[in-house]
Amino acid sequence: MDNDFAVCVDQETLNTSLRTLHGRDDLKKFREGRQQVTIGGNNEWVDWKIDEPPHLRLQPPSDALWRDAIKENAQAPKPTTNAFVLTFPKFWFKRDGQEGKTTSIEAICTLTAQDGKCTFTPHGAKVDLTGFAQSDRVIYRQIIVPRLLREAGKLLAGLSVPNINVYGLSFGPIAAAVGDDRVITVANLRDRPNATPPSTTALPKRGNYVLLSKNTMEKGAKLAAVLLNGYAWQGGGGDSYWGGWYSCTAGFKVNSINVHANSPTGFSVYPDLGGWVTVDGRHWFVRYHLGYSFVSHPNPVEAVVDLSVVNNSVSLKLKDLKDLKDFWVEAVSDGHWLSWICKPLVQALVNNCVPKAREYLIGKSVQVFTVPDIPLNIAEVNVKLTLRNLTLDEYDGMARLTATPSLS
Repeated sequence: MDNDFAVCVDQETLNTSLRTLHGRDDLKKFREGRQQVTIGGNNEWVDWKIDEPPHLRLQPPSDALWRDAIKENAQAPKPTTNAFVLTFPKFWFKRDGQEGKTTSIEAICTLTAQDGKCTFTPHGAKVDLTGFAQSDRVIYRQIIVPRLLREAGKLLAGLSVPNINVYGLSFGPIAAAVGDDRVITVANLRDRPNATPPSTTALPKRGNYVLLSKNTMEKGAKLAAVLLNGYAWQGGGGDSYWGGWYSCTAGFKVNSINVHANSPTGFSVYPDLGGWVTVDGRHWFVRYHLGYSFVSHPNPVEAVVDLSVVNNSVSLKLKDLKDLKDFWVEAVSDGHWLSWICKPLVQALVNNCVPKAREYLIGKSVQVFTVPDIPLNIAEVNVKLTLRNLTLDEYDGMARLTATPSLS
């Protein structure tokens, strides 16, 4: 796929979300209501209720459905692209003094990409009115369908695919497509041509995932590396003892760091690091001072790291350190006479510690961030989107992050 970013959400996941929303007590107003209508010049009350959760069919509506559906103004909607069907299998209503009746409703909706996000919008609905009296048909066409389309629009707003937002990266306009039982949105980095609507058959059918191109991953990693440039840490301590005292400080600084993507999930990192240590003290009447900076050769050294996901956390794992056969760390004295005298001893300690540190670091992981719950608001009702079972792999030369979303 020739895009930098793609999001795929399947039909099963969206329908599971609709079932969850249907069962929430704080969303009861979407499931039932009571409304006054005027029929033949007389006012009467109508109770209505959605008895079963609605479900999506992410396939183009049939020609018959386009012909028979009506909009709020009782006219038929015009066929368009990116259309699908939202079905209400059991819709019940009851007029005062009469028995309740149940029918099914099929609403035609579309997916549109606008203002940086993709939104589901209902346009018209078809109602099975077989065996209904003319007065009941009026209620459906003039009251129930318009009300249902408005409420469906509010409900579907909670399922909108959000704006593509990868920290520090700028993307062009979103393009979207619906069909083949899923929704797909794509975008390109800002310096590339705008993305075009994707083919719904070009990507894996099942599952919910995000795809990131190798170019996107590299640019994102370089932006993250910039945040580390100049980072410094310093610590120290000291103590008094019989006959004297001592204090020491140590630290390191990231002078610069460069990144190159070897694959969508693997990187070569070239850090230029600097370190130092100083020790000052006194024993009886004798003062002493040791001070060293540490320089690696070659500098920078190439570190190979892999990106992985463990327990819903994204981590970096050090896979290898290259050119280590020629790698060594030089202890550079700050010029003090005692530092010069002790330099061979310090260098010997460094030479002994470097292989052990290298052996310790290979295979170690550091957590980058944990994927948080995503708060949503559906008609002033708070809903939480949780991503579970996160996995990271590669597909068609892109990094693929797969997850199981759930609403609560």
